[in-house]
Amino acid sequence: MSSSRTDVLDPPAAEEFPRWLTLREASFLTGLDEASLRVLVASGRVGCDRSLSRKLGDGYLLLPSKDLREAGLLPADPETSHEEAAPELVVAVEETIAEESPVYPVVERQRTWPRAVRRGTFGGLVTILVIASFLPLLHGSQTFAVNSGQMAPAIRAGDLVLDRAIPAADVRVGDAVTLLDHATGTARTTRVRTIERVGTYLRLEVRADREANVQSVAVPFASSIDQVDGRIMGIGGPLSRVPGHLERHASLVLPGLALLIALVTWAIARRRRAA
Repeated sequence: MSSSRTDVLDPPAAEEFPRWLTLREASFLTGLDEASLRVLVASGRVGCDRSLSRKLGDGYLLLPSKDLREAGLLPADPETSHEEAAPELVVAVEETIAEESPVYPVVERQRTWPRAVRRGTFGGLVTILVIASFLPLLHGSQTFAVNSGQMAPAIRAGDLVLDRAIPAADVRVGDAVTLLDHATGTARTTRVRTIERVGTYLRLEVRADREANVQSVAVPFASSIDQVDGRIMGIGGPLSRVPGHLERHASLVLPGLALLIALVTWAIARRRRAA
């Protein structure tokens, strides 16, 4: 937006002036402010020399007194002042008023139903994963990895079996059990075929579902046996590759992994909402 005002200026008395005047000197002698003189310079009616203003500032912009005199801002030379009368000068000064930038309302992005459903479904799955990871720990289960397919299809290679310690006297034919060889530290999941008590021991004949040979195992009658109570598909293989028999401590590892996944998911969702 711009508006204009008209100033009528009377030139001062005739006197001699130097060839060049600074912007401040010209403003003092002509009675115009520096902004008005800059308008005349920009319009081309008055020339200028910027050699000093580049180093010392805008106040040292040099204006030729001849151009100021021709524009009627300074009186004529003494020799010609009696012949020519300085005309009245009418200078139109434009005042520029800065326009305020419009303020646009901030519209919050609304969530669509498909996005809300996806987020809700994913959040529910993560919650179920966290709750399920604590079940082996709360149940007091011992975990073992199955690396062979001898018990398929009931228990496949790569599954993680959840074992519950029961008294040896409670073992029944057809139970899936995990036998731990303390000499080698290896565990083997198999199935009980026959049970016979011999003195203070139980003689168990075991054979996996896909094995042909039956093996005999002697177990103290007063001891306990790890009976397979459930399985988790697919995670036994990766855990068994970690040194230190990590798969046997899965009841502690799984809750930690589930909580880590939940925290990472929550952090990613929070960052997307902030963006």
